[in-house]
Amino acid sequence: MPLTTSSTLAAERFIETGYVEEAHRLAQRSLALRPTNAIAAHSVAHVFFETGDSAGGGDFLATWLKGFDKRAPYHVHLSWHQACSSWLWAVTSGCLTFMRRISGLRWSHT
Repeated sequence: MPLTTSSTLAAERFIETGYVEEAHRLAQRSLALRPTNAIAAHSVAHVFFETGDSAGGGDFLATWLKGFDKRAPYHVHLSWHQACSSWLWAVTSGCLTFMRRISGLRWSHT
């Protein structure tokens, strides 16, 4: 199995079992070897989510997705992660409350 594949798969498993730092190291290693590795980028996005850094995750994906083919199957899923990161940032930073107040919207995220 190629090194990028084994590192990427291991990163996914480490995230699922709570070993976030190791997952991040392996995902970054995979991206260093193959910068277009969407599964590794997915693992990095999950690392940001697991560590509560939704803004960092959104920023990472915004930058990473610029060079990724929009026709690729994983583009939609990673774009969804980017949107979720933005929404989580808005909720946790109080921005969502502010946006509701200035727009007059009467909706809830719950």
